[in-house]
Amino acid sequence: MIDPVFYGCENKLNYETLLNALDKSYVLLSNDSGKLKIDNSILGTTDTVYKFCEDDYLFIESSYFHCANDIFISKAVPVDVFLNISFSINYDIKRVNNFFKKIKVFLKNQNINLVNAHSYISEIPSISWTILGEKSDNVPIIDPSQEYDILQIKQIGTAYLLQNINNFELAEQRESIYKELSLNVGKEILKIKEKIYEPSTDITGFGLYLTLNTIAKKLNRQIFLDINKISYNPVLEKILHLHGLSCSARQNKRFVGLDNLNELYEQILFGSEINGSIVLFIEPHDTNRIIDTLPSKFHPSKIGKLTNINDSNILLEK
Repeated sequence: MIDPVFYGCENKLNYETLLNALDKSYVLLSNDSGKLKIDNSILGTTDTVYKFCEDDYLFIESSYFHCANDIFISKAVPVDVFLNISFSINYDIKRVNNFFKKIKVFLKNQNINLVNAHSYISEIPSISWTILGEKSDNVPIIDPSQEYDILQIKQIGTAYLLQNINNFELAEQRESIYKELSLNVGKEILKIKEKIYEPSTDITGFGLYLTLNTIAKKLNRQIFLDINKISYNPVLEKILHLHGLSCSARQNKRFVGLDNLNELYEQILFGSEINGSIVLFIEPHDTNRIIDTLPSKFHPSKIGKLTNINDSNILLEK
């Protein structure tokens, strides 16, 4: 069951297999990044994204932010990168040289140091990013006795629309979809990092529901999720009617016994994302101010709350 676009987080090991491989550790499964043994003030993360568009610069920046979100959400600032780049056998020398030039321009614009890079020929072009960032000293920790709002930033559904980007129904939306892919939410996260609590994360291969499920199990806390508050691209429903659920949504939903959900809800809850939605855990008195502060292009929305009930389940409001 392989989707034809950016296999990476769209077709990662299924949730149950990976959980068992990690000895059923929800802590390990939920980690966005990890500390370096040589220096605990440095965080690292890694990710691979297969090429999904002809625009090399768009591919570079969206795959970078997809990986860098793991650093940003840990309240750290990306500093250094290592790269593994696979080029198609059909690329000529000119295109390879232009690709490297675009990498250099992008990293310079982001003020990121390229430590080292490896390149090779492959059937499918890809980029593997390994990013190191400097950790913030002040990372708020969840208080077991308190409740926290769950705030979503960025719409869900961009990855699904990208997979179907050549559909004639999306002709007028292609530019906006590509812009959504290249959005840098990291700067906004760092502006409010003192208000963001540790379970905050980005949505990638396991989709929204399983990501929150991992957090609920890790903290042994009940999560309330209002599906009607989740922000998603309105075009998703029309395209979904034509193509049905993505492979990732079909795979992810098998792990959860949720009945009576329509196809749109299933895609929203279980579909994978690339440089996708962020979920922030914040104190309720900060919610409205943060929503008002964030640019409208990020579509911020309160979608639920982390309760102080020791239950580790998700209550879904439909």
